[in-house]
Amino acid sequence: MLALAFAAPAQAHTKSETHSTWRVVGNVVHVRSVPEVEAKRLSTPDGAPPTDERMGRYLATHVSVLVKDKPCPMTEPVRATAASPGFRRYEFGFACPTAVGMKLHSDAFFDLVPSHVTFAQVIPENGDFVEQLIDKDHRTLDATGEGRRAAAERQLLPVRSHGDDAHLHGHRPQSFILGFIIPGPGGCATCCS
Repeated sequence: MLALAFAAPAQAHTKSETHSTWRVVGNVVHVRSVPEVEAKRLSTPDGAPPTDERMGRYLATHVSVLVKDKPCPMTEPVRATAASPGFRRYEFGFACPTAVGMKLHSDAFFDLVPSHVTFAQVIPENGDFVEQLIDKDHRTLDATGEGRRAAAERQLLPVRSHGDDAHLHGHRPQSFILGFIIPGPGGCATCCS
């Protein structure tokens, strides 16, 4: 009976992830979102998957680009584009009054699954892209790529930067690391990039 008193139900973890690409050109940001299976979370009560229009409205109200905490206007509505079978892809854009201080923000799917993560690839004009996680505690990213090392150290965000020496900073790079770990001799794991 004592064992029953200490037995607690296991906390279930709902896997929820999306991938997005944010291409920054001056004061304009083009976004590509691949919500994959997350789109099913917006199904109708009868189980039908959401229409592209419904997904577009959802993304338009949950993804934004900010300057001084004010949203920048969309330059184009969210539109569905060609994707591999089993996937969905949406593209849209924003134009800000200035590129100075632009931030990329996403609240998408956190209202449905609080443990959701988005693997965000930020591509500034110079093409030196950075990958970061957007999660429930960190939903806003620097749009320019400037200060990414300082942000990674301050906020402990995982960063993989191509073209310089910033790799996987912080305490939450597990998802990124899993993609780069391979078994080594004697069963040890080695990391490569």
